This record gives sequence, structure tokens and C-alpha cells, in this order.
Amino acid sequence: EQELLQSFELTPADLPHICIFRGRGRENPVVYDGEVKLEALSSFLRDAVEGGETVITMRQQMHAAMRQVEDLSEQLQERSRESKDALEEAEAKLEEMRRQHE
Repeated sequence: EQELLQSFELTPADLPHICIFRGRGRENPVVYDGEVKLEALSSFLRDAVEGGETVITMRQQMHAAMRQVEDLSEQLQERSRESKDALEEAEAKLEEMRRQHE
């Protein structure tokens, strides 16, 4: 497997993505790392044929940015849950302290 990957200048991180090799060379494959759904693949292939590498690069950058936004949104939701839990804990301690001082 390693020899096959090396012959196409790929790494295990490139898998299980779809790689398109233009021309007869094995250099600089265009790696599709989007959703493996017919509509997304069709759109990618259409861009590759009609728009060339520039369109593909822009689409890949857009998808990478979208994944980053999704990751950041998940992190924000987690921090929000943690903050809510900390606030509830602090309010419970405050209430307990009030009862002790009555």
C-alpha cells in the first residue's frame, strides 16, 4: 500500500478521498475531500472540467472554511454549556451560603 501511495505522491491522510490525476502524469493530484454524495461529486467534477484548478481550489478553500466554522460552532456550544453549568453551580453555592447565614 505504501508503495502505491508513494507512486502517486499521496499519504494516508489523503485517503479515502477521491484523487483526480490530469493528463498522463502522476504529479499534483486534485484531491476531493468533500461529502461522498452524488450531487457533491457531480458538482466537483463539473467544476474540474469547466472551471479548472482555480475553481476547484476556491471550492476546497470554501469547504475548509465551512468545516472550520462548524468546528468553532461546536467549540462555542461546548463552552456555552460549560459556562451555564458553572453559573448554576455558583448560584447553588450562593444559595447554600445564604441559608447558612440565616
